[in-house]
Amino acid sequence: MKNYIFVILAAILYSMDFALQKLYQQKQGTGVKAGLRFNAVIGLVTAIIFLFVNGFKIELSLYAIMMAVCMSICVLGYTILGFKVLKEGNMAFYTMFLMTGGMVVPYVFGLLFLDEPFSFLRILGLVVIVAAIVLSNYSVTRSSSKTIALCVAIFFLNGGCSVVSKLCQIPGAYGVVRPTDFVLLTGVTRTLLCTVALLLFRKHSPSESDRAIDFKKVLPIIVCSATVSGVAYLFQLIGASNLPATVLYPIISGGSIIFSTLVGMLCFKEQPNVYQKIGVVLCFLGTCLFL
Repeated sequence: MKNYIFVILAAILYSMDFALQKLYQQKQGTGVKAGLRFNAVIGLVTAIIFLFVNGFKIELSLYAIMMAVCMSICVLGYTILGFKVLKEGNMAFYTMFLMTGGMVVPYVFGLLFLDEPFSFLRILGLVVIVAAIVLSNYSVTRSSSKTIALCVAIFFLNGGCSVVSKLCQIPGAYGVVRPTDFVLLTGVTRTLLCTVALLLFRKHSPSESDRAIDFKKVLPIIVCSATVSGVAYLFQLIGASNLPATVLYPIISGGSIIFSTLVGMLCFKEQPNVYQKIGVVLCFLGTCLFL
């Protein structure tokens, strides 16, 4: 029971982090530079937090570093694209693609490449989730086709994050990467990649969605986001210690979708249309079939 409580708390915290990201993009814009700055500071704060958690110790390996780089690239991709989606759409729409990708992609990957057992109910769950996404897009106009394309990319990028995390925890020729070490390394590589990218964009003329950063206004938001996401991941790790992945991912995904919808409605006065509401319910039912 304790592990389920930790996982549910993680889902609540993840939904709060999505709200903090939306708040940041409202203040700083949705341009590439805004996304890179956000990720650079998030990575730094996350690394510092987990350095303390690790007792200032870290086990390094080439495999762990390569996996951390892959994870950072995927996270950067879906975060920057997510800024664009949150500008055009609402949190329920964005979270559905993000979290279902994090659940569906690793499950299919496990079936195809890791010889994990086939389950009719879980395949049915995939069908229900796909139906939920299609239904959520039913009332989206042609002018929003770009937003849909971004959401599809977010779906696979977050799915890639879950696959990388899964590969790091499978005993094999390269060994298992300790979760806290992996998060710390990901924070470091995330900051380094963003810093290099910002240096390359230094002479790029700012767009309307790239405002001069106001650290007094946004630094507290970024620190809160790093802290909330870090604690959420710790709770997820605690729950994962005794829960199988086939239970963990559905609870995290379904819970995040439901709680993010509620946060969007309460904090940003978002009103999902009837198709999106039905889609959220179907998505939740689909995740329940994975249990």
